[in-house]
Parts: sequence; C-alpha cells; structure tokens
Amino acid sequence: MRIRLYLLVLFVFLGQVLPAVAQVRFDRIGTSQGLSQSTVVQIFQDHKGFLWFATSDGLNRYDGYHFNVYRHASDDPSTLSSSDISSFTEDSKGNMWVGTHTSGLNKINVETGKVTRFVKIDKGDNLSNLSVTSIVEDNDKNIWASTNNYGLLKINPQNSSIQHFSSVYQTLPVNSVSQIFKDANGKLWMGTPTGDLLEYLGGEDFSYHFNDAAPGPQKSNILCMTSDRAGNILFGTGGNGIFRYDVHTNKFSRVFFNASHSNRENIITGITHDKQGNLWIATDSGALFVQGEDFSKVTYFESNPDPDLGLSTFSVTSIFVDKDENVWLGTWEAGLNVIYKRRAKIAVYRYKPNTSQGLLSNKVTALSGDGKSIVWIGSNTGLTRFNRATNNYVHFVRSENLSRFGGSNDVNLLMTDQEGTLFVGIWGKVWIS
Repeated sequence: MRIRLYLLVLFVFLGQVLPAVAQVRFDRIGTSQGLSQSTVVQIFQDHKGFLWFATSDGLNRYDGYHFNVYRHASDDPSTLSSSDISSFTEDSKGNMWVGTHTSGLNKINVETGKVTRFVKIDKGDNLSNLSVTSIVEDNDKNIWASTNNYGLLKINPQNSSIQHFSSVYQTLPVNSVSQIFKDANGKLWMGTPTGDLLEYLGGEDFSYHFNDAAPGPQKSNILCMTSDRAGNILFGTGGNGIFRYDVHTNKFSRVFFNASHSNRENIITGITHDKQGNLWIATDSGALFVQGEDFSKVTYFESNPDPDLGLSTFSVTSIFVDKDENVWLGTWEAGLNVIYKRRAKIAVYRYKPNTSQGLLSNKVTALSGDGKSIVWIGSNTGLTRFNRATNNYVHFVRSENLSRFGGSNDVNLLMTDQEGTLFVGIWGKVWIS
C-alpha cells in the first residue's frame, strides 16, 4: 500500500525577519479577506492602532483580523452621505472626519457609531454635493477640508460653525485646493491643481507660492504632500514627478522625474517616511523606496502575479508606514499589499510557473537534508536539491537523471544516512545517490 502526504506549501523556519528591500515579499489583502472594495485611496492608523482604508465602497476599519465598514444607506440619514470615500482624518478626540467624492463631509463618533453630515454653512450654501479632496486638524483643534471648486472649509467642532475661504469672496486666491498638509510646526500648506503652494498665515491671510520649477505650459495637480527632515515641503504631482519647496530660500526644485520610464511613474499618488527617514512613494506605475531623501538611491517595485516578486498591480493609489514599520500599499482595483517588518519566521516555498527557481510541484511527498543548507525535496513530478544558503534550486526529472531508474518522477521517500548517502524511493524503484 502506498501512503502519500500532500502538502500545499513547504514551511522552513528561518532566522531573519525581513529580507533586503529588493527581495521583500508583498502579502495581499483583498475583498476575499473582508475589504469592502479593491481600490484603496487613503490609509491611516488611529491612536488605538486600528488601520483605516478609504475605498470606493466605504471606509474600512481593520483590527488585523476583521473589517468593520462604514457605508451610505439611502434610507438611513444616520449613515455616511456616500460610500465613495475620497479622504479622512482622525481628530484629537478620536472622531473620524470623512470626505466623499461627490457628497460632502461627515463626522463619525467612533465610540458611539453616530454619523453627522455637514449639509449647510452659515450663509446657507448647500454642502451636500461637495467634492472633498483632503482633511486636516490644525493645532487649535479646527478641522480644515479642501474641495474642488469650493475653496476651503474651516470647521470649529465645538459649535459646528464653518468658515468658508473662496476666490469668490476674495479670501483665497484659488477656488480648488487638492491637498492640505500640516508640517511639524503646525503650519498649514495647501497644494493646488496647478502645482503651486498656498501657505496659511492666520486669520484670512494666505501666501501664494508659484512653482517656477515646474515645466510649462501645463502644470500638474498636487496629489500628495509631506515634509523632509529640514522642514521643507515635498509634494508629488499628477505627471511631473516630485518637487521640493525650500522654506528657507523660498525656492522650488524638482527632485524626481523619470524621463526614460513610462510617464505613469511620474504620477505620484503618495509619499510617506519610515522611522529611518527613508521615503516610500506610491506611483501609477508601481512603488519606490528612496534611501534617505536625496533620491540618489531609488529601488523600484513593479507588479507581478507572484507576491514574492512584486505588487498585485502597477497602479498604487496610497502608501502608509504604520507604528510597527509595516508598509501598506493601496492599489487601483487590486486591494492592499503589505510588507511586514516582523513577519512570522516562516518562509513559504512553492511551485512557480515559467521559472526553475521554485518547487517542481506544490505536492511535496518527501523531505531530507544534510542538517546544514541542503534540502532534498521529493514531489510527484521529480526531485529537487535546494540550497538554502544560495536560494538555488536544481531539479531532477524524468528526461534526465531519474530516467534510468524506471522513468518515474513520483518520489515518495527520501532518507540521508550518516555518511551523506541519499536514498530515494520512487514508486516501484529505489535509487541510491
């Protein structure tokens, strides 16, 4: 009687938690794991450690195991005004402020689940159809929301009063603001669809900074903002790469643009730092890791069906480094990709099509090794010699070394004696190596 053990994967315990950047594995989380929708436009971690994801079908809160989704219900005014989430932030009291693409602004009391919709401002304007592009809390606990074609809103949460800044009322030089960013000193900066910056000076005063480093005549929308360690403003654009605004000299410079690659790499959808001061950048053509901030050492991650080799898709729409230094990447219609800093000390080896550097089959039927770096792996399709030290695979299949032992690739038994002799049991045969 023949007894087989079919294994879907082979686990080998390792000693290191995260490989070099160029060799990282992307774990994938999608709708089959509970994510409400597969396009993720913003990622955030709240003060309790929960991860939040903005999608086209709701705002997701993730505890590492389960998703809780906030959505719109047409027959329930106590729900969000829309499920198509554009932006969100947490305030100092733990409430979540949620902007939508076409249906204005909401506040979620996370403790009670109560949702407040902001429908009108003091002068009577209807806010229910606003396109909210970004949301920030300032140091005075006010909430700022930028919009397309309606300027800026400043909300006082204490009394729910709303101050409106707009070019129509000559309180703002532009009427569309694509991003708001609060720097380490608490100063508010705004990005515009023309690639220029606004600096909030207090009261109703703003300073307009024209980006003279951007190539004309058509400049690109600012899609994301952050600051460098010197306090300068870094911002990504929708086709012109990344710029730096030096707050000390008031000068703009372009610090990243890849003219030789697809221009989709110059569509920058997200920029964030890790604890070492390195930059992680989301683009419409993969992701970038920048060692330091001078852009001299850039590693590019592109899409690949194999999670050991790349992202689930080329279009990355958001990026975030959490408190445990895990890197989260949201994509367009392909869910989440995660680089875990301290993953479980288990490596997964599997069959990979179109390459010899993987198992012959996921049906592993026998194992043996030399106690050091060599592992012999038997399967229903042949024998593999795997060198863990070099990560190299050598395969023995029917048309080669195994043919003289009966022509079968069905390896069922492996054993290595004290002298290093390998005994191979093939269905109906025994081979001594």
